[in-house]
Amino acid sequence: MNGIFGLFNLDGAPVATDQLTAMREAVAFWAVDGVDQWRSGEIGMGCLRLASTPESVGERLPLHDEASGLTLTGGARLDNRAELINRLKLNPDQAQTGVTDGEIILRAYQQWGRDCELYLDGDGHFAVWDERTRTLFLARDHHGNTGLYTYRDRRCFAFASSTKALLALEIVPKAPDLLRVAQVLTSWPGDGVRSAYEHIVRLPPAHRMLVAADGAKVERYWFPENISELHLKSDDEYVEAFLEVYTRAVADRLRSQRAVGVTLSGGLDSGSVLA
Repeated sequence: MNGIFGLFNLDGAPVATDQLTAMREAVAFWAVDGVDQWRSGEIGMGCLRLASTPESVGERLPLHDEASGLTLTGGARLDNRAELINRLKLNPDQAQTGVTDGEIILRAYQQWGRDCELYLDGDGHFAVWDERTRTLFLARDHHGNTGLYTYRDRRCFAFASSTKALLALEIVPKAPDLLRVAQVLTSWPGDGVRSAYEHIVRLPPAHRMLVAADGAKVERYWFPENISELHLKSDDEYVEAFLEVYTRAVADRLRSQRAVGVTLSGGLDSGSVLA
């Protein structure tokens, strides 16, 4: 899955090419299938391509849409492509063969705005720049299977899939967060926000973020406890319903243009997925 990075100068100063280059080179290992970057005034974004699905082969991100003034960079695997293709009224024949997940996410943002994550099912993270409102929107998947780190001061906001890209910027302090380091060493789970560095934080799972020159807002968009309960008539019906969902969930995650491997932990979860 793709890695992403970007820099937004809150003071309006143009993003320097060498800043994006520094971020890109720090995580060059991620770009198995290439790297692209885009820059316009105070914003610059990049994508380290790692094609993990048939649709992502040849995908070029960041993706800029001239009509809407939106630019997207992201790394995602959408598991409900067919549903989204129908909702967004895309051409089914073209969509099944040629439309990438990035294009679908951009269309979803155009359709539903900042609530688009409510309609996306899968793993991933992405950022959308809106040149009309001069705002940057970021979101992370429901379960946090991808990482998204951010740094912000009064002059700039930076984001990346890895802390290495942020630490490559001279403006980012390198001070360690000793409490978080101690938590990691003692297997303490932490709060999902703190990183090993004082000034770098993570966007938590199921959260979205809107960044503007005058501030930033982080909010949670999904709560598993709000999912309605399923009531069936018998244990057999529950087993049948579970197996239907479980089988579909595993099949969705096998969509790959490369060989698929399985890590067996010795527990029931990984064994049942393999079976």
